[in-house]
Amino acid sequence: NSLTGMYIIQSGQFKFVNRRMAEILGFENADELMGRYFWEVVHPDDREMVKKRGLQRETAQVSPSNYLYRALKKDGRIVWVETAGSPASYLGKPANIGNIFDITDRKVAEEALLDSEIRYRTLLDDIEEGYFENDLKGITTYVNSSYCRIVGYTQDELVGQSYRKLVQDE
Repeated sequence: NSLTGMYIIQSGQFKFVNRRMAEILGFENADELMGRYFWEVVHPDDREMVKKRGLQRETAQVSPSNYLYRALKKDGRIVWVETAGSPASYLGKPANIGNIFDITDRKVAEEALLDSEIRYRTLLDDIEEGYFENDLKGITTYVNSSYCRIVGYTQDELVGQSYRKLVQDE
């Protein structure tokens, strides 16, 4: 009844998956995943990394326990997941136990935010007026090219510096 997908992998194969794991991957039931190699449900571009980390954990080698990757649903659609796994013993043999979380909605929102940020920055770079942004400590975090032209400094010279660089003490 877990809200996260749970698995046990041994010798690269699923030995246990819960109902939620099957749902995340678009399978009717957990039995459809049993005996499959776990990398079969990993996007080809992420497969080598996920396979390497999973096998490292199973053999108690140092490997990140949490990371993101693209998984493949049964119908071929992509789902972003975050996994948290650790070495374990299952039926007296080394195994890998963990869970996955479907983070597809979060990844879609992050990509939309990044696209919006790019459009916003492009708009600011195209205006003639000088524009700058400072954080709450007065450190410059962004300047457009018009601002650089007005003050005579490059973006590299301004970003990360205090706004006081351009202001006389008095």
